[in-house]
Amino acid sequence: KTVVKGRIQPIDIIDLQMGEEQLYIFNIIGWGLVTDAGIKAEYIRWMGQSRYTVTAALEVFIKKRRPAKLTINNQVIDDDFLFVIACNTKHTGKGMKMAPKAELNDGLIDIIVVRDATRLALFNLLPKVFDGSHVDHPNLEYFQANEFFMESENNDLLNLDGEIGGS
Repeated sequence: KTVVKGRIQPIDIIDLQMGEEQLYIFNIIGWGLVTDAGIKAEYIRWMGQSRYTVTAALEVFIKKRRPAKLTINNQVIDDDFLFVIACNTKHTGKGMKMAPKAELNDGLIDIIVVRDATRLALFNLLPKVFDGSHVDHPNLEYFQANEFFMESENNDLLNLDGEIGGS
């Protein structure tokens, strides 16, 4: 409706390179726990919107960390991570305010990183994702960048705008 009325504005698009494959993403790129939860959520669609919360809680119990090298604004972080999610928009996964500082047209990608935390800390963090207050948690790092790189020896799947694919 907005486009038909002529009220348009440019938005940022993520240019994603995965080896020889190039994709354009407008919302999120998720890796680790957030992708694992998304994969499992597909198996319990009958639960409706709460399926993401349920599968995220399950992944907190599993607490699988993965090694990777993440470069953000020329800062290299070589570590094990629970998850990394790059967001172009504030919201993801049915009402989760994952990146409260994100703007669709600021030229930046908001990157949320959790390397490690206790299960209790992660459970305390989960409800805060819905109002954006999770970004103040000491186990979470929040970056804004115009470019980032991630390398992993694993062939883990990615969450690309809600679709599972790539690696």
